[in-house]
Amino acid sequence: MTGPELAIGPPWRVRTWDKRVEQLRARHRDKDFKPPDVPAWVVRAYDQRQRVKVRFYGTEIKSGTIGMSTGWQPVALLILTSRSMGSSWIIDQRTELLGIKRGRVYVEV
Repeated sequence: MTGPELAIGPPWRVRTWDKRVEQLRARHRDKDFKPPDVPAWVVRAYDQRQRVKVRFYGTEIKSGTIGMSTGWQPVALLILTSRSMGSSWIIDQRTELLGIKRGRVYVEV
């Protein structure tokens, strides 16, 4: 490997939201990079690797961990299981946080 991929390392070693955004910014420096516009709870859940329960579109309730797509306009994703390789559940400002998993139960927020 050459170029920025070698310098920034694999994405699974990046531990914080800010470092992941900077990693993607470095990878896509020749494009009009735009970091994801997400609520503060998304950044905290990503950094702390917490499972969250969220409500999409006012009705659909799902749970999982927070991930990020790898493109030059990345988005926050809800990754439903540990074996998932991606997700179609995009988290944005309209996504509502319902709970955070503590032990075996979700604690309402």
